[in-house]
Amino acid sequence: MPGEKTCKDVHGADVRVGSQVRVLDIDPRIIDPLPRREQRDIRSLKGCVLEVDEIREPCAYVMAEWDRGDGLSESHRFPLWPEHMEVVEA
Repeated sequence: MPGEKTCKDVHGADVRVGSQVRVLDIDPRIIDPLPRREQRDIRSLKGCVLEVDEIREPCAYVMAEWDRGDGLSESHRFPLWPEHMEVVEA
């Protein structure tokens, strides 16, 4: 689609809003300032497939949510640089 924002994955494939990407790694600048539990949560996403919800070149933004029980949940939204993701075929 003309004017659609895109970025690239580790293999040079186009990444768009709605793309499914496998998390290969997460930049330590995202994780290091967080409390330990949140660091563990985000590190646990390596290897997971998440949907891209925004593109801000050169990054794709994804979100993950954790059920904390008793009706509570916590979410994190963070960027993935090209070397940290690969597009997964639908």
